[in-house]
Amino acid sequence: MRFAAWALLLAWAAAIRWLSSQTGSEIEEMNFLNLSDKAAHFIAFFAAAPLLVSALRWTFRWPLPAVGMAATLVLSAFGAVDEYFQTFVPGRSGADFGDWFADTLGALAGSMFTAFAHARIEGTTRPAPARN
Repeated sequence: MRFAAWALLLAWAAAIRWLSSQTGSEIEEMNFLNLSDKAAHFIAFFAAAPLLVSALRWTFRWPLPAVGMAATLVLSAFGAVDEYFQTFVPGRSGADFGDWFADTLGALAGSMFTAFAHARIEGTTRPAPARN
């Protein structure tokens, strides 16, 4: 499971990188759901959070609050670098604070959701404490 989480996270990052290299008109053509730009950013980073939270948890066994915080910070930094990268793509403005903020909110919401899910799952799979 750990390997799958890391592999899927790398595939997600590659897909985001590819999407960021497309021109503005190409991105508009791909937006068949007619999502707002900010909603698309939120959803994309919300979707990455379970992968990163799970990969970190299964790899390092850090406490869930630390895993959630680390995942949020890493994904937020990825979003900031991605916004900077877009400044070099024709037809893209890049460096959009609103897009980065939507990335960060999506990462935070996804990380919190996933950390909560891990806590529930891990809490129910532990043996009950011994009774004296």
